[in-house]
Amino acid sequence: MRTHVKAVLCLLLLVGVSCGGERGNLQSPDVPPPRIRSVAVVPPAIAVGGTAQVNVDAFDPLGVAVVCTFSAEAGQVSIPDPKRDPCAGVYTNDGRARATDTITVVATSATKLSASATVSVTLTSSVVTPTPPPLPVPTPAPVPVPTPVPTPAPSPALQPPAVTTQPATNITANGATLNGTVDGRGAPATYHFDYGDGSSYGSSTKEQNVPSGASAFAVNQSVPELRCGTVYHHRVVGTNAGGQTAGADRSFITGPCPPTVAVTSSGDCHPVCTATFTATATNATSVSWSGCASGTGNQTTCPVNSLGAVTATATATGPGGTAQGSASAKGINATPLVTCLGNYFFPAGSDVPILYGVNDPDDPPSTGTGWAEYYDGLVYGAAFRSGTVWEVGIHVGTGHGTVTLHYTDRWGAATTADCRVTGTQ
Repeated sequence: MRTHVKAVLCLLLLVGVSCGGERGNLQSPDVPPPRIRSVAVVPPAIAVGGTAQVNVDAFDPLGVAVVCTFSAEAGQVSIPDPKRDPCAGVYTNDGRARATDTITVVATSATKLSASATVSVTLTSSVVTPTPPPLPVPTPAPVPVPTPVPTPAPSPALQPPAVTTQPATNITANGATLNGTVDGRGAPATYHFDYGDGSSYGSSTKEQNVPSGASAFAVNQSVPELRCGTVYHHRVVGTNAGGQTAGADRSFITGPCPPTVAVTSSGDCHPVCTATFTATATNATSVSWSGCASGTGNQTTCPVNSLGAVTATATATGPGGTAQGSASAKGINATPLVTCLGNYFFPAGSDVPILYGVNDPDDPPSTGTGWAEYYDGLVYGAAFRSGTVWEVGIHVGTGHGTVTLHYTDRWGAATTADCRVTGTQ
């Protein structure tokens, strides 16, 4: 009875727990060893010299292949199909009369690490004690006895799915495709992917179905709206009626973030002047200029030589691509101020100059054009004198009058002023 309980307990064998005296191997601290979830003998009790199926549920946390080897104290274990199921064996007892036998299984991964477990099988006697011959007396006819219905052997418990997380593909700056394999172990199963910017994940894809007849069925799902230049972790998770299995963790990094650039201008100014342009860029390794500017760097200048606009364009280049930004500045024209420098009283018939001042914020007054109008006399014409002073010559008439003084700067802004003139006899 105790050995039978021991065989049942080994159906629930967990990773790292020994049944029947398992001794774990020394493993690398950096690479996890394979794990044995359970070892089951079906049926758990057989006759001496009989056979039983040994089912091992073993996996490697890294998703690599696992193969099994078996040994027994009073028999041998063969693996009928090592390619399809390298951890399913057939135990054959050697015929020696014993109460139990111990089977040892060692699961070894492709990384050369291993785990072991043991399980016991109960052995019953195959010898039938002969019945002594009946006494030579008449016996009644035998009463027919119904043939007992044989009790079917218990089916092995359904195991959770076997899953493997595969590397992500189609990785962009803001999305990727997550991949894996799911084996429902002959039962209907579902799967999803856990993912996030840390090993605790935080997000999951929708649950999807896996064909019940599939073995190691390839699955994948796309995840959009990821952040650029970020490390993401992911794993595949399979579920069936026997439980749930989470695959090993994997990680990938999304593509680099695209650059951004914004350009500002020092603003409009009176020509002739210089406008300064500044570029503010992110995720960029270089900034170059075009338009009215050239060269590289975060700042440049452009001359403003007219009332028209000038535009500078900055191109930011980085691992994630390029981006452009522009800004403009234009020449603005201030209206000049013309002032008569005095009221004039001259004898009639005299030729005199009249002075007027010009104040132009854009340019020296000498770059503009001046002239005058006088209703009661002749105008000789205006000319620049010096500094900010212009003069116009007139021939004074006999009456009172007003000289209208004109000035137009080289950008076209014009203004006038009046200067009183009195002629005497």
